[in-house]
Amino acid sequence: MAGKDYAAWLQKEAASLAETLGENAKITARAADLPLLKNVELPMLYAGVPAGERTRRAKEWLDRVGMAERMKHQPNELSGGQKQRVAIARAMVNEPALILADEPTGALDSQTSRTVMDLFHEMHNTYHKTIVLITHNPELADECERVLTLRDGLIVGERKGSGKRAAL
Repeated sequence: MAGKDYAAWLQKEAASLAETLGENAKITARAADLPLLKNVELPMLYAGVPAGERTRRAKEWLDRVGMAERMKHQPNELSGGQKQRVAIARAMVNEPALILADEPTGALDSQTSRTVMDLFHEMHNTYHKTIVLITHNPELADECERVLTLRDGLIVGERKGSGKRAAL
C-alpha cells in the first residue's frame, strides 16, 4: 500500500480487530504516512473488503465528514479538527454497531468540538450507532442520553443526560 510493505504489521493488527467495533482513534504513527483515503480504507482492508468497495466507502465517509476535498492529503497537513473528522470516518466505514470515542474533542477549539459532537449525534440519531464517549467535559457528557461517572476504574454514578446541545 502506498509503495510500502505493511504485511507484517497487518497480520499482527488484524487479529485484534472486531467487525462490530469502530474506534475513533487518533491518526497514529503507523498510518501517518498514508494519504487520507488510504487511512480511512485501513479498517476495511483488515475486514477483507474488496478494493473497489473500500475506495467507494472511504470516499463516501470522507464526504460525510466534510473531508472529501482533502482525500489525497497527508495527515500532517491537517488541523486537529480535520484529523478528528478523518478518525470518525475511519471508525464508521465498517458500519460498526459500537463506536468508542476517547476524548474526541479534548484538543479542539469550541467550534470544531461542536462540529465533532454534531457528527456523533448524527451517527446516533440517523445511523442508530451506539457511541461510548469518554470525556472530562461535563457539558459534553450532559449531551448524551446516559452518563456514567467513573473513579479509579469503578462506576460511582449514573444519570440521564439532558440530551441538549451544549453551547461550546
